[in-house]
Amino acid sequence: MIKCLVVAEKDPVTNKIRRGALLRLIHPPSGVRYSLARQMAKTPKILGHYEFTLHSSLASIAKFAAEHFFPVQTSNFSIVHSFYWNLHRYGKPWIHENDQSPSQFLRRYVNSDGWVARQIKELFSSYINSSLCKKTVVWSDWARKGYESDGIDKSKIAVIPPPSPVRNHRISHEGVNILFLGRDFLRKGGDISLQLFWRLSKEFNNVRMIFVGEINQSDILRRVHADSKIRYFRQPDDSLLYSYIYPLSDIFVLPTRNDAFALSIVEAMSYGIPVVTTRRDALPELIMHSVNGYLASQNDTEEFTNLTAKLIENEELRNRMSLSAKQFVSHRFSPAEIGKKLMQIYEDAMIQ
Repeated sequence: MIKCLVVAEKDPVTNKIRRGALLRLIHPPSGVRYSLARQMAKTPKILGHYEFTLHSSLASIAKFAAEHFFPVQTSNFSIVHSFYWNLHRYGKPWIHENDQSPSQFLRRYVNSDGWVARQIKELFSSYINSSLCKKTVVWSDWARKGYESDGIDKSKIAVIPPPSPVRNHRISHEGVNILFLGRDFLRKGGDISLQLFWRLSKEFNNVRMIFVGEINQSDILRRVHADSKIRYFRQPDDSLLYSYIYPLSDIFVLPTRNDAFALSIVEAMSYGIPVVTTRRDALPELIMHSVNGYLASQNDTEEFTNLTAKLIENEELRNRMSLSAKQFVSHRFSPAEIGKKLMQIYEDAMIQ
């Protein structure tokens, strides 16, 4: 039995372990026992939203310093598996995991590609290229290319997405329910999803919307609350999400403006929900256009609306894409198959 210490901080907004790390913990490889490291330095809430400001920059520096005042205890473990932006130098062989490289994050989310960004990238790369870091696990080919561009040794990079089982729980209902799920209203395209719904609700009488996420614009929030065709959930717990929201949804719309991977797309497809999302970053690796969903151009409300309308008016098309979505998740995200790949990473790391 391999004893593996997982270093994964809590999301500062939800105060829960981030979804990618949680999926690893829920579905450990056979022969691996995970333990979650205690989070000594609390992540500032401002870092939960990907915005580059003076306050967020200072918070990032403070977090980095705090991590080195509170070193992770690894003595009882064979290997360490750390997630995202934890920058400890561990005294044991360790695996780094992230959905994007530092430069991809800085360019896409904080619009920074200058001297400071280069220093951050070089610092992070020095950690990943150190001798005790045995592998960098990324979720997509897009992220792999980002790490290679940042100077990470190609032999250290492995593409292994988080596991996600296929789910058969569905709730029968009349009409067609469009789901939007996203924390950051503008970044995830919540405004576009509402615009397209309000257009489509005039054309189709049987359309309803389930909107999940915080709406930080008071005028839009008032309109949402006043619309009897929209069910609004600001921050539902996982039990409600998995037992009610996903099973009740027919189409998942995510007009995201920036998204390294979007695990919500995988989870929607695991329920057989076809997806309409943006053609950028790693998302074309998840959605095969006209097979398990549709890809639209960024900020193109008209295209998103037209593609969603196709799914609303054609139940046979929805059913065909639903089956393709489940097959895709079963093939690419099987917990058993992913566990075998990750187990091989751990075994190789401990003998190098």
